[in-house]
Amino acid sequence: MPEVEYSEDLNIMKKLAREGGALARDLAGANLKSWDKSPGDPVSEADLAVNNLLKAGLLDHRPDYGWLSEESQDDEQRLTKSRLWVVDPIDGTRAFIQGKAEYSISIAMVENGEAVLGCLYDPCRDILYHAQKGCGAYANDKGIKTSDRSSLKGARIVAADDFLNSKLWPRPWPEITSDNPNSIALRLAWVAEGIRHAAFTLRPKNDWDLAAAGLILEEAGGRLTNHRGERLIYNKPTPVHPTLLACCPGLHEDLQLRMNEGWEALMRWRARQLK
Repeated sequence: MPEVEYSEDLNIMKKLAREGGALARDLAGANLKSWDKSPGDPVSEADLAVNNLLKAGLLDHRPDYGWLSEESQDDEQRLTKSRLWVVDPIDGTRAFIQGKAEYSISIAMVENGEAVLGCLYDPCRDILYHAQKGCGAYANDKGIKTSDRSSLKGARIVAADDFLNSKLWPRPWPEITSDNPNSIALRLAWVAEGIRHAAFTLRPKNDWDLAAAGLILEEAGGRLTNHRGERLIYNKPTPVHPTLLACCPGLHEDLQLRMNEGWEALMRWRARQLK
């Protein structure tokens, strides 16, 4: 029965997320080895160690599922699978390397392009978020809900100040407060908890950044779309989403319009650079 399978899958996800967080904490510190996979894209030995732990545990549990992880070479066999594990062993690697408490362990199970199980562990606050499609969202087994805010003025936004102050935006932003933790998954979890109201970007994000936390957000009552208001589909040949809007439902219409304006302005700017 699918429900039994989902329950079994979620239990192993929770267990391994905590084990991955403990391993990351053990490896953190001044002696941690790290390097750039590409300019501005750091990775550490802890990322690889946690990835190996999660891959062994998850595929031992369900060897017939596909696999997609930031720290594994992509295998196109995943496209033939109706179910797959989508993993970011340490989301927020830059913060982790710097010793900041802004990273998380992210595990999702995607079925037919849709996240149906999500587990996100914040080792520094010892908070385990989880969700199953249609069953609500939880933080340490207590139900969570997004904010009921409907006005952007005074909202708490997760975004960089230089992004919000960019000349790309055709309209000025109202008075808001902002911060920008390195882990995109934690940004979404905070919106799901209601301690932030929105997180958005015009920069691309990957399946492993969004699948687990995105489901948690949606099950908490939030909205997760691109700048056009379209829901995200996972496990495509290129598992990248060019834009992201995550927010409480009352802010989605306003933010989606603003993001669409910003995207069009960005496309015009890029076109000018190519001339």
